[in-house]
Amino acid sequence: MNRSSVEIKPGYELEDCVILGKIGHGKMAEVFKAIQIIVPRPDLKRLVDLLLRTSTIEHQLIQDFRRLERLQKVDKIEFLPEIKDLKGEITKLKEKLSRGNPVHNTSDVESITAQSGLSSYVRLVAAKYLSYERANSKEENITLEDFEKEMRLHSLLNHENIVQVYRSVRTRDGLWIIEELVDGTDLNSILGDQRRMETQPEPLDPLVVLSIGYYAALGLDHIHSRGVVNRDIKPENMIVGYTGGAIKIADFGSAERYYPDSDEFQTSDVFSTSLAYASPMIMDCADFNAAGEFVGMKPGKKIILDPRDDIYSLGVTMYKLLAARLPFVSPSGRGDHLVYLIRKGKTNSLRDYNPLITNEIQKIVAKCIKRDPKKRYQTARELASDISNYLRKGGILLAEYKSVIHDFMRYAREEREHFYHRSTSEVMEQSVEDTSVGRVDDSRG
Repeated sequence: MNRSSVEIKPGYELEDCVILGKIGHGKMAEVFKAIQIIVPRPDLKRLVDLLLRTSTIEHQLIQDFRRLERLQKVDKIEFLPEIKDLKGEITKLKEKLSRGNPVHNTSDVESITAQSGLSSYVRLVAAKYLSYERANSKEENITLEDFEKEMRLHSLLNHENIVQVYRSVRTRDGLWIIEELVDGTDLNSILGDQRRMETQPEPLDPLVVLSIGYYAALGLDHIHSRGVVNRDIKPENMIVGYTGGAIKIADFGSAERYYPDSDEFQTSDVFSTSLAYASPMIMDCADFNAAGEFVGMKPGKKIILDPRDDIYSLGVTMYKLLAARLPFVSPSGRGDHLVYLIRKGKTNSLRDYNPLITNEIQKIVAKCIKRDPKKRYQTARELASDISNYLRKGGILLAEYKSVIHDFMRYAREEREHFYHRSTSEVMEQSVEDTSVGRVDDSRG
C-alpha cells in the first residue's frame, strides 16, 4: 500500500479544521478526529493551536513521570516554564472568547467544544481523507471519482439517523470529507468487545435490537426517498451513540443513485455489498471464486439497484444481533459454500439461538430476508411501522425507544471501560514487578 505523500500529525491544519489524531481506516479513506472552527476568529485559531501544544507537551511529561516513578527516581512532575507561559496565554484567550461566561481551565483540546462561550465557535468532526497518491495507485481499487461520488450522494441526505456531511475540501495532497463525529461505537464492535473480554458473544436484548432496527429503518426510508441506495448496510456501518441512544447510518462509499419514478430499473456491474449481507438476487448476478471473492458479473447479467436489498441487509444485521451469528454460515468456512447458502435462502429460526425471540419478532426479521424481494417489506417505512406496532403492544412507547438503547449502551460502555481498566492495571503491575526484579538482579551482580 502506498503511503500518503503528506504525513498527517496532530495539529495538522486544514483550512477551518485542525486534525487531532487518526481514529480509523475504512475501505475508501483514512479517518481522523478534528476540530472544525465554524466561526472564523483569529483568537480561536490561536487558542486551538496553544491547547494542542500544551496537551502534547503535558502528555509527554506525564508519560515520562509515570515511567520514572516506577523506577523510584522522581516524586513529582516538574513542568517546564514554557508550559506556564502557554497556560497564561490560554487563560487570557479563554476569558476573551467566553464573553464573560465561565470556562474551566483545561488543556484538553476536545473539551473546548462543551465549554460555555466556545461551543458556538467550534465542533468536533470526523475528517475522511484520500490522498492523490493512494487514489492513483494501481495496487488499490480506489479513485477520486468514487470518493467524490460518496460525498455527493451523502450530501443529499439530512436525517437524524444518518451521519451528516458538512463539506468537502480539496488540498494539494488529497480530498477530504468533513462529517459528523458520533460519540459511540459501531454495532459490530459491541459483539467484538464480548470476544475481547473472553466471553462468548451473546444475543442482544430483543427490545434493544428492535429499537435499533426501528431507527435504522427510518434512516433507510429517508435514504431511499432521496433516490439513493446504500448497498452496504451492515453492523460495521451503523453507529450507536453512547449518550442519548442515537442510531446513525454511516459510510456511503458503495451508494448509488437511482430514480424510483423511472420506468426502467437502474443497474450496476459492480458488486459492492459485503458478502454475508448481500441478497440472493444480487448473488444470482455475480460470480465468485472458492474464497467467496467477487470475480465478475455473469454473462448478460447486471445488479438491479433495488432499495429492498438494503432492507434485506438490515434484516441480516438484526438477525446477527438477535442470534449472535449470521443467518447463513458455512461450516467449512468456504466462501463459495456461503454463496450457495445465501442463494438457497433457507435459514434456521431465530428461536433456535435466542429463547427470548417471540413469533412476531421471528416474522419481522424473516420477512426482511425473504429470497423473493416481492415478499419482503416493500419500503423501510413499512418495516419501521411493524416494529413500532409490536413494541407498543408490549408497552414500549415511541419516546422510550432511545431510552432502551441508551441504557444498553451505558451498560456496554461501563463493561468495556471496566475490562480495559482491569487489563491496564494488570499490565502496570506486571511492569512494576519486572522492574523490581531487575533491580534485585542488578544488586546481586
